[in-house]
Amino acid sequence: MERAYRYAVLAFVFALPFGTKKFIFALIPQMYEYVREFSSLLLYATDILALILIALAFMYAGRRALRTALVKWYSVLGLLACASLFFALNFAYSLYVAMGFILALLVSLAVMTAMQGGAVNVRDIFKVLAASATLQAVIAIAQFYYQKSVGLWILGESVITATTPGVARVDIGGVNFLRAYGTLPHANILAGFLVMGLIACAYLYLTAPRRHPIMHAGSAVAFFTILSALVFTFSRSGWIVAALAIFAIGVYAVWNKELRASAKEFIAVTLVSLAALSLVLGSAVVSRAGFAKGEFSVDHRIYYNEMGLTLIAQHPLGVGIGNEVLQAAREGLFAAKGLTQVWLWQPVHNIYILIASELGIAGLAVFFLMAFVVFRRINFTSPDAVFAGLLVTSLLLFGFVDHFPWDLHAGRLMFWVAFGIMGAVTLKPSSSNG
Repeated sequence: MERAYRYAVLAFVFALPFGTKKFIFALIPQMYEYVREFSSLLLYATDILALILIALAFMYAGRRALRTALVKWYSVLGLLACASLFFALNFAYSLYVAMGFILALLVSLAVMTAMQGGAVNVRDIFKVLAASATLQAVIAIAQFYYQKSVGLWILGESVITATTPGVARVDIGGVNFLRAYGTLPHANILAGFLVMGLIACAYLYLTAPRRHPIMHAGSAVAFFTILSALVFTFSRSGWIVAALAIFAIGVYAVWNKELRASAKEFIAVTLVSLAALSLVLGSAVVSRAGFAKGEFSVDHRIYYNEMGLTLIAQHPLGVGIGNEVLQAAREGLFAAKGLTQVWLWQPVHNIYILIASELGIAGLAVFFLMAFVVFRRINFTSPDAVFAGLLVTSLLLFGFVDHFPWDLHAGRLMFWVAFGIMGAVTLKPSSSNG
């Protein structure tokens, strides 16, 4: 049973970026043609893996699974999500989103239970995370090279080219290039997963025994491959978060006596990787660098955030999980900004405003308090705790400019798995704060 549980956790972590799914039916028909992720009932392959993982958690741990650290906080968040259904314009879609949210919370608890019970450890998870991110990096590089999908639709890859309407593109020298997606629904989400992979590779490199050069070499090659693919996402938020994470890792490695022996080598690997990429891709990066008022993506993020703040002011108890876009449309907030086309109806690109608008101010307060409980317990002398904390921190930073860690299937699972890893290494099962 322990072996099955261990493999289930590792398989789920590896499958996080795979978007294999089956369309069931449209819950919001008027939006289906343009934004299917926000309007349809979809059955994902990872949902099936999640149910297997949760079942194994209860079979392996029994009642102990319900005494896992953070279970009380997760219960409150789950109850708030259910309570928000009463405020939802579209009850069916809100119920579907609430079920997906609760499933992610249960997966997080299952990962915590596995780690605290000894079925799996941080190194195991980071090895699988690094391997999965490396695979995504190879796919992403191939997509950018061929400027189209590479035929991995069975893994959830979108069937796209550089001319597909609505696809993420970047202008380089007056030519539109397809941004790499991997098997995820958007380049920015791929960037989020690749940053998690970079953190995992850095952990494996810095904590590998000195007598294991293969681990150092493998981690370094994976790190460079993932960093290269991150460039091809052309995700500016991804570049910024990756830079902050790598800088933090370098400082921490120099500070921590256990990691200091490998710190210089890691910094050298990082600098060489950045120098090589700058020589080859520097001009492409420069063309994408910077943010300007009047830029499509910048202005729309501002508009969406303003709409979210308006909803919070008018609906302090929330508008129902998954219903922020519908409520904004009903109240004419999109039209007021000139966003009359349905494909421009997007969620707030800030998870903190989004949480407050959907679950109410109380929901955001619970989220912040739960995060505080975990972060304040980080033991900075423990690389396991620090690198697990970096996984969560990276996604929280993405949350300031994007919505995927909260409301998109893959992003939500990425965040709650990362939170489960951090909870497992910072809180004991018997913690009074759990």
